[in-house]
Amino acid sequence: MSVNRRLPDRARDPVAWQMLSDIGLRRVLAPGAVLSTDSERGGVVVLVEDGAVKVVGVAENGNMAVLAVRSAGSLIGELAFVTPERHLTSVIGLLPATVVTVPAARLSAALQTRPTNALLLLNSVTARVHEADRRRVEYASYSVPERICRVLVDLADQFRFNGGLGRTVIPLVQQDLAGLAGASREATAKVLRRLREAGAIRTQRSRIVILRTDLIVTGSYQ
Repeated sequence: MSVNRRLPDRARDPVAWQMLSDIGLRRVLAPGAVLSTDSERGGVVVLVEDGAVKVVGVAENGNMAVLAVRSAGSLIGELAFVTPERHLTSVIGLLPATVVTVPAARLSAALQTRPTNALLLLNSVTARVHEADRRRVEYASYSVPERICRVLVDLADQFRFNGGLGRTVIPLVQQDLAGLAGASREATAKVLRRLREAGAIRTQRSRIVILRTDLIVTGSYQ
């Protein structure tokens, strides 16, 4: 099981990242806090400068699901400069995070003077398309336990060693993990129980502690 490491948006084009940071509004987002963008007509692009957030989507029936977890150096809402309409997503803090919001109108005006900076947004959109394709393939090709383990390994790579003592703490609840893996809460609970019994993880309130990534990768918990 390989981890799909993706170059952070900030590292891909630091000049364009700095341009966006300079024209945006910087905010501090506490864990569990929702980033409010309701006052911004046409949507916003969000830069995660540090910490981590989760992106939550809302279906037409009102149900919510976690679409992605984004850590420092990530862009969110890149399509705001292509389709300036409000999308049914929310950004919620996972770890204490500093984010920068850039309204679509301000972004459009800035790109007119420095159009080459649009490459950062285009590259980020392309990366998201590849990520969506990968997730569709995984959904069709892997069993539910395999998908859950793949998500855990990917998250462990993002949050590596943030718990100290060589342990990785993933600040997600079980329902969030289920949403990311496209699995039911019952199936997710079953896999987590097996991983606990194998000594691969420990679960705590609103977090999953990774103790042995190798056991998750090899499937030795089964």
